[in-house]
Parts: sequence; C-alpha cells; structure tokens
Amino acid sequence: MGDDELQTRTRCPAVVTHPVTGDRVFFNQVQLHHVSCLEPDVKEDLLGMVGQERLPRNVYFGDGSVISDEMMKVVGDAYEACAVRFDWRRGDVVMVDNMLAAHARDPYEGPRKIVVAMGDIYERSALEEAQGASADAELVGQ
Repeated sequence: MGDDELQTRTRCPAVVTHPVTGDRVFFNQVQLHHVSCLEPDVKEDLLGMVGQERLPRNVYFGDGSVISDEMMKVVGDAYEACAVRFDWRRGDVVMVDNMLAAHARDPYEGPRKIVVAMGDIYERSALEEAQGASADAELVGQ
C-alpha cells in the first residue's frame, strides 16, 4: 500500500451470547462485507481495479486467512434453511430481535412505510464479557 492510502481493520466476533436469552448466536455482517456476496459484475470490476487486498470492504477469519466462496455458500445455505417468510398484508407490523433473527434478506418491491425504533443497544465489550470472547469464533472485517 502506498503512503497516501488508509485501510482499517476491525476484529469482531462471529458468534456472541445474547444478553437476555443466553443463546449463542451467529451475529455479524459477513454477508454484507464478503466479496462473494457482491453482484458478479461488481465483484469482477472491483477485483480488476484494486485487487483482493485493497477491496473497499471484505471479511477474513480472525487469523487473517481467506473465507472461501464455498464457505460463504454454506453460510448462505444455512440462512436460507432458517428463513421464515410470510405474505405481508396491509397494516402488518414486524418486531424483530436483531440478534435472534436475521432480516431484510429478500428484495422488496412496492410502496411501504418504514418506521424503526431501536430498543436496548449493547456494547460489544458487554457481549464479549458475557461469553468470554473466544478467538476461535472471530472474523476480521476490512
């Protein structure tokens, strides 16, 4: 990397302990940040322009090794297997515990009104204390 470039890295747990239920939950944004989750033409263009090491964002295992596209397919398949879908009707309201249920994974078309209210917000350090932060379940985001 040149002297005029900046790149940040953040080490985040892949699995955390829910602060209320005590459930161990896969709670991270690996599917938002991993290069395999980009549209194929966007992925190809970005890799061609800046290469793997300089992507605007990407995700690696905690030890810095690459998370393969095949592994990401396993993650995507697991999400799909756990997905709960329903037919929306006028006036429906959905309340989601953001740690216990992944949401907004399917495209939506049509008019809608989105109102968001956030409940309890937990600092990562509090979650890490609750679980004893294990290094074997970490991801590094770039």
